[in-house]
Amino acid sequence: MLTLSTPSGFTALVYDDVRAIPASRYQRFSAKYLEYSMGTNIFAAESHLSRMALFLGQNNTEAVKLEFNQLVRSFSAVQEEASGPAIVLSSLVASIDGRPCSDLTDTGLMETARLLLEAGATQGQILDTLEEAKKHLSATS
Repeated sequence: MLTLSTPSGFTALVYDDVRAIPASRYQRFSAKYLEYSMGTNIFAAESHLSRMALFLGQNNTEAVKLEFNQLVRSFSAVQEEASGPAIVLSSLVASIDGRPCSDLTDTGLMETARLLLEAGATQGQILDTLEEAKKHLSATS
């Protein structure tokens, strides 16, 4: 497992081996990573709106619906005040300071992300740990 140590002294253990991670957690990570990679943040909103306008001009209502749903997800993530990478990483967090993080619901992942952010985890730490875990999970799958 990877270790993420926050400036305030919290330590999170993060799954990084496909042979050790529970299958349900790996599936949740995959779903959250796909959702994040589709653009679920405020910076993706402009591109979703642009694509909606393009698809409207083409009378492609299915594509407009998809872009609208992604736009709503982008705003929802911002409203919840947790970054996409923190939520994705939360799906891989086994424990924080020895306390298990086993709630893989959206609410549970938001809570884990909130704990990491409140403990002072930097965006760089979150991105680096997520990238390292993803690299290890991909290499062993």
